[in-house]
Amino acid sequence: MTTGQQDQPTQRRPRKLSSHPAFAPMLGVWGAALAGLSIMVMPPVLIAQFSKGTVLMLLGHQAQVVLAIGGALLLGGALFMIASRASRAERGGADAPSLVARAASHVRAIDPKHELGSASLDEPLEAMPFAPPVPAPSPVADAPVLALPQPRALDLAEFAQLPGRNAVWVEEAPAPIADDAVTLEPRVEAEPVQPSPKPEVATPPSPAANPGTAALTRLRAMPVQELSVIQMVERFAGALHEHRTTAPGTAGNR
Repeated sequence: MTTGQQDQPTQRRPRKLSSHPAFAPMLGVWGAALAGLSIMVMPPVLIAQFSKGTVLMLLGHQAQVVLAIGGALLLGGALFMIASRASRAERGGADAPSLVARAASHVRAIDPKHELGSASLDEPLEAMPFAPPVPAPSPVADAPVLALPQPRALDLAEFAQLPGRNAVWVEEAPAPIADDAVTLEPRVEAEPVQPSPKPEVATPPSPAANPGTAALTRLRAMPVQELSVIQMVERFAGALHEHRTTAPGTAGNR
């Protein structure tokens, strides 16, 4: 760009006729005058033929004036509406604000007192109130640990005689609870006297069978394929116990 071109004032873009504020009223008046005068210069005979069979026949010679006024209002109003819409569109495009102006119109200034808690934006931070420190939670007391009884030490013979045994635990029967209530003795009724039976010859008591030996005997009688792992361990433990308790000479004979 040369120096001469820089000195010349910038020419404004010419505005259209439709952007003028008087464009729509002038066009409406012109349309009304055109319609009214056009009807008024028509011959009365033509107006009479046109109004035949209508309500205008009752008006007589005034029918031409009524038609002229009606035509002027109809055409003038239509042209005025069309011209006003075009004029608003033209002026709206020229005078429309930019995107920055639209965004600035919707910007709301910040309120430091309500949003920041300070009287102004330059207030020092030391004077601003802060929330109090949160107290540390109190340590939760450990739950009391129940003292479990010591496990029983059993040898193989005692373990084999227990009825409720398994491979891990020994279930003990609960101790009976003492009843403080007074127990009533049952009423004993007199029984009829029966003849005394004949004395029988006392037989010597047979030795009590060892329950562990009976259990081992049942385990030995079962086939090996039907034994479980626990039963095989019990069978092996019983045989080992008998081997230790039996005399060496007797074990050799077996």
